[in-house]
Amino acid sequence: MLAPDAGPGVCWGMSRDLQRAEVWTTGTHAVLSTTVSRRERLLIAAFWLLYAVVTVVNVLFGGRRGPDGTSDAVIFWIAIAEAVGWALATPLLFELVAGHTVEEGDDALTSGELLRFVLIGLGVVGLMTAFGVGLRAALFPPRRGGGGPPIWFAFTNNAVLYGAVIAAGLARAYSLQSRWREQRAVRLEAELARATLATLRQQIDPHFLFNTLNLISSLVDRDPKGVRRMIARLSELLRASLETGGRQEIPLRQELALLNAYLDIMRMRFGARLDITHTVDESLMDVFVPSFLLQPLAENAMRHGIEPLRGAGRVEVQVHRADHELVMQVRDNGNGSLPDDTAPDTPRNTPVSPDEAGGIGLGNTRARLMQLYGPAASLDLRREQGMTVAEVRIPLPAGVA
Repeated sequence: MLAPDAGPGVCWGMSRDLQRAEVWTTGTHAVLSTTVSRRERLLIAAFWLLYAVVTVVNVLFGGRRGPDGTSDAVIFWIAIAEAVGWALATPLLFELVAGHTVEEGDDALTSGELLRFVLIGLGVVGLMTAFGVGLRAALFPPRRGGGGPPIWFAFTNNAVLYGAVIAAGLARAYSLQSRWREQRAVRLEAELARATLATLRQQIDPHFLFNTLNLISSLVDRDPKGVRRMIARLSELLRASLETGGRQEIPLRQELALLNAYLDIMRMRFGARLDITHTVDESLMDVFVPSFLLQPLAENAMRHGIEPLRGAGRVEVQVHRADHELVMQVRDNGNGSLPDDTAPDTPRNTPVSPDEAGGIGLGNTRARLMQLYGPAASLDLRREQGMTVAEVRIPLPAGVA
């Protein structure tokens, strides 16, 4: 099932040129439009006009007037008339060729299609030859040995032109077919990305709820009043989650509200031994970020950092900008394991597997970031000045002050 709103970052590499490919969709199927466009018709008209001019120049200056002394005006208008005939026939032939050849998996002409084109060619060439010969006879009746080229010459010339038109039509058809396949591949990639995001988001919500209910269950006997308060906060958190409407991206202020609701539950659990601070650049509050992005980072800090501690725990939430990136950090003073546990500080880009990064929560967060922003986003874990730091970086939209 596809997400109703996969967010503006989905399909981060999609080419806008491919979005304009000549296709339209019906349900999940794409149908290629083989209709000759207005631009193509203008190019066809320009080509045949150029052909007419070249023909006139060749006849006038190439010694091919013939013995009947055909006037320049007659030669000009005959060439124009024949060019107009081909200009009208070419779009029809292009669409005919495309209609027979542009199909999925149809990369070569079949014998039946070749025979069809030959039969159509005989009709088109015969019609154009009769038109040209009849036009010459009407404008300049033959005398002193006849006027204009013989019929066989005109037929051969038109056959060559027909072959050239069919060849151009095939080239156009295969170009359209290639563009259609590229566009279909991009569309399928987009659908896969949306489906993947929806799956990841659906995994995060139950994962969080399951962990929170386990926490409430563990406190039922020890602190009944605290459990009631915790259930009330959980209800508020779930209500806020529903208000996101399944959107993949929400304003930072809304994301921080979801995070604070979760942290309030953690305050009730750990009491005075948990200190939470926020340092947030207020100018970034309206920037869109992935929904439920920070809660898995905080949950990872609680489970692997704060919970094992015997003394006081500290969690810091920091949001700021760095060049053209939005940087979000959840820091804790716990002793959660990292890939290289012997080093006091690990590099920012040290790879962390989903299992090492807190299981489903952070593994899915990393996957969502890749789907939404591609390589422009990152999720990294490291040690820094005695703190374990989970840091997310996403690109800031253009125009953010």
